[in-house]
Formats: sequence, C-alpha cells, structure tokens
Amino acid sequence: MLNLYELPPVDTHTDQRSKRPIGSKKARKGKEKASPSSNAEINYNNQVDILEAGRKLRHDQNIAIQQMQEEHRVMAMDTSNCTPGTKEYWRSKRKEIQRKQIAKDLFESSSAHLDDDGFNPFD
Repeated sequence: MLNLYELPPVDTHTDQRSKRPIGSKKARKGKEKASPSSNAEINYNNQVDILEAGRKLRHDQNIAIQQMQEEHRVMAMDTSNCTPGTKEYWRSKRKEIQRKQIAKDLFESSSAHLDDDGFNPFD
C-alpha cells in the first residue's frame, strides 16, 4: 500500500529537465517572455479592449431599443376585439410598463440634483 506521507516534497521552482532550482537569469527571462514585449502589443490589447467595450455598449443599446419598441407595441395595442381574459392580461402588462416608467422617472428626478461624487446638498 502506498503511504502518501512518505512521498518526497515537490519543489515548484525547479527546472523539469535537471531537477535543479531555476537561476535568477532564467527566472528573469521567463518573466520577460510572459510580459508584453513591446508598446505595439500593449496598444493592440488596449484597442481590443476598446472595441469590446463598444460592442457591449451597442448590444446593450439594441436590447434597450427592442424593449422600448415592445413596450410601445403593448401600450398601443387595441384590445376591443379581445376576450375579457385577454383584455385583463394586456391591461396588467400596461400597468407593469407604467410602473416601470414611473420608477425610472422618480430615480432620474431624485438623482438629478446630486453632485458628481454623490453629495446631496439638500440633506
């Protein structure tokens, strides 16, 4: 039976081929390889980050536009030819949209008088 307490300790700072500790020059070279090698690579990474942020912003804006279009469609829906149960469903949807709009308006009006750092001069 194998006893785990008798296994030799594993040194993570050794070279796999020679089983010796890594020297300071080799460790420094390893760090240089891991870090960006030039300003061009850093600029490229920054540009990629900016493009990703732009894509996310456009995606969020498209979702908001679709949601507004759907809300407008619900609010403009003619329910005169619907059954009473269907009318009640669309009425509840309209109330939900109105509650959400009122909450949004209240939030915007309450945060309009705050400073940039969140200081409220009226408190």
